[in-house]
Amino acid sequence: MTLFALGLLYGSLLLLLAVVSAVETAIHAVREVDAAGGGAVEEGGRESVLGRRLRKIRQDPFAQLQQTLLLSAALNLALALLGLYAVTGPLRAAGWNPWAVAPALFVGTVLLGDALPKLFAVRRAQELLVLGNRLLVPVRMVVDPLARWAERAADFALRRLVPEGVKMRSGMTRDEFETLVEMRVEQRVLTG
Repeated sequence: MTLFALGLLYGSLLLLLAVVSAVETAIHAVREVDAAGGGAVEEGGRESVLGRRLRKIRQDPFAQLQQTLLLSAALNLALALLGLYAVTGPLRAAGWNPWAVAPALFVGTVLLGDALPKLFAVRRAQELLVLGNRLLVPVRMVVDPLARWAERAADFALRRLVPEGVKMRSGMTRDEFETLVEMRVEQRVLTG
C-alpha cells in the first residue's frame, strides 16, 4: 500500500470517527437541544423532520448511543491497527522514526477524531445531530444489525451468568434518573 493510499484511508476513517464522536456527544446533549426547541416545528404547526428525529432520540437515547459507541469502538480499533501498520511498515521504510511518529499519530488521532469534535458538538448539538445522522444513515445499515446482535448476545450472557433467583431490574427511566441526580445535588454529592 502506498503512503498516499494509506494516508487517504487513515484520513477517511479519522473523519468518520470525528463525526461519530460528535454525534455521541450531541446525543448526550439532546435534552438541552430539545429545551431550546430550535427547528422542531415548521410553519403551520407541523413537526419537522428534525423535530421527529429529536423526539425519537429523546424517547430512547440509549438505542442510538449503543450504535454510536459500537461504531466508535470499531473505528478506534481500525485506526489503531492501521496506525501500527503505518508506523512499523511504510513509514519506517520511508526513513521515519517509529518512536517519534507513533506518539504524534496517537495525539493527532485523539485530538482530531475525538476531543475537537466533542468540543464542537457541545456548542452545536442540534446541527451535529442533523448532519451526523444524515451522514451515518448508510453506515447504520451495517451497524444496526450488529448492535442488535450484540444486545442479544449480552442478554444471553447475563441470563447464563445471573442465577435464576435473582430478579433482573428493568432500566432506569429518564424521570428516575433526573430524580436521582436532583437528590445527589441536594445532598451535595454532585454539584449542580
